[in-house]
Amino acid sequence: MSEARDVPKIPVELQARILSFAVASAQEDEHLLSRPRQRGFNTLLGPFEVPTSEDPPAVQERLRSPTLFPFNAAYVCKMWRDMLSHFPECWKRVVFDLARDPSPILDAFTWSEPIGFHQLHVLVFNSSDAEHMGVALERNRVESIRKAFESHVHRCASIAFDIIYSSALPPPAMFFVRSARALTDLTLQCRVDDLDPTTLEEPPQIIPLEKSVGMNQLVKLSLTAAGFISLMTGLDSHGFPYTEDNVKIHVTRFAFPRKGPYSLEKFAHCLARAPSGSSGLYFCDLSLGYDYSPTDAQLVEGRLTIDGSCDFTRVSEGLLHQLFTLADLCSDTQDLRFEDCTLPDNLPTHDRFDLELRKYDEDSTGRSEFRDRAAKAFKTWPGQSINFVNCPAFNNDFLRWWAVEHDVAESEGGPESTTVKTLLLSGVNDVYIHDCDKFSPAVLRNSLASRWEIAKRQSSAGGTKELEVPALQSDSEDNTKRIKMIDDLIVVGNVPALTEEDQEWFKQNASQLRVTWNVGEGDYADFEIGRPPPMYYNPYKPWDSDSD
Repeated sequence: MSEARDVPKIPVELQARILSFAVASAQEDEHLLSRPRQRGFNTLLGPFEVPTSEDPPAVQERLRSPTLFPFNAAYVCKMWRDMLSHFPECWKRVVFDLARDPSPILDAFTWSEPIGFHQLHVLVFNSSDAEHMGVALERNRVESIRKAFESHVHRCASIAFDIIYSSALPPPAMFFVRSARALTDLTLQCRVDDLDPTTLEEPPQIIPLEKSVGMNQLVKLSLTAAGFISLMTGLDSHGFPYTEDNVKIHVTRFAFPRKGPYSLEKFAHCLARAPSGSSGLYFCDLSLGYDYSPTDAQLVEGRLTIDGSCDFTRVSEGLLHQLFTLADLCSDTQDLRFEDCTLPDNLPTHDRFDLELRKYDEDSTGRSEFRDRAAKAFKTWPGQSINFVNCPAFNNDFLRWWAVEHDVAESEGGPESTTVKTLLLSGVNDVYIHDCDKFSPAVLRNSLASRWEIAKRQSSAGGTKELEVPALQSDSEDNTKRIKMIDDLIVVGNVPALTEEDQEWFKQNASQLRVTWNVGEGDYADFEIGRPPPMYYNPYKPWDSDSD
């Protein structure tokens, strides 16, 4: 059917009026797609900023809808495209679905130029799947889009490619050699990693522009691991340019080869050159492309230092173990967060960062597997704060398990190895529980009392031998691990309610335990008692997680 037959047989003037009305109507909802920065609150750490580029799921779904205006109208016929090209305010966001031929709207980048708009948002996604679209077709369509907006990068506030194949993504280097002063969000992601890392060559050198015209506003960079290595290796001695220290870096989708320019060791070196003091490193769907055993690990001299909070989602245990062997993570405070990962037994031993576990469910891994793997990690981690977020594995069995002493190695290897009995997570004094509903407050109380009793017994023993943790790094000169008493408890969200008996028990122990208990996400706690919190503390706001 021809385009002309698709258009109603009505006067052109009336069609123009209809499109004008649609444009005006669409502008009324523009605030949903271009919302201002919102103020958030991290319950434990204080206020933070949520970048404008992080649209909520409802907005993301709307941007990918086939009924999104003006793109639904622009694909009808050339006459409608010509009419819409005279409404530059329609084209502040340019959206391409690679399931369709992008050719009809490739000129959309120029249609907003008459108003001198310098906050262009570009989204390229693929509603199709690998079964219905080959890599060659996707690569060709991506290339045609890249050529169309290459000269408009300087006008872009956000650029996002969320496609099927990693080999079809544009190279990240192209955005670092052009003026991109307005760019705050650069996302180049895929669903299928079809690259063969053993055939990838050393990335070419990148010479970035001066900071005054370069990418100096970037707050979020999301790349595949291959893209990140290619970018950082290409920048070489230039380091990571332009950005503020609060940039968030997301790295996904790759199986690292054992050797070569895209190995895990090379990746660790690239991470060490990322912006110091960044607001977060996020790792997702990463693994090793070879067999690895923890017994293969060898500590190296001059270990790398990787600063900033680290968030791991669906990252293999072998990769985590080898990465923690190669590099010293979270050496300057911040957080270490895990979701759908098996915890390695060589967690960083700094005592200055929070450990967060998200969405761990014993039922999905076997009744004891989580506790078995947690035990190996918890024996050497001396941190002071642990957070359980939406964790079905945080249940009564877990609480009973962490309330008793376990055999912990006092020294590693050799015939002189000995064990001592002590609590796991013995350095913890702050516990945060969010959206965990598989435990009872009564069992939680009993576990706290048990840990207190063990801590007091060790403290009063005087000559009791204390556990020494290998390679422990702390601020104190005395590198021995003492059992600490939990004195801060925050329980919020979808959690069990307190009974009068529970509240009475917490009141009786208010001198040694601060408690905030809030069922739901209201502005006021249902129950709060204990010594006053620090000034930055706000327990009434939900925990924020930036895992994509």
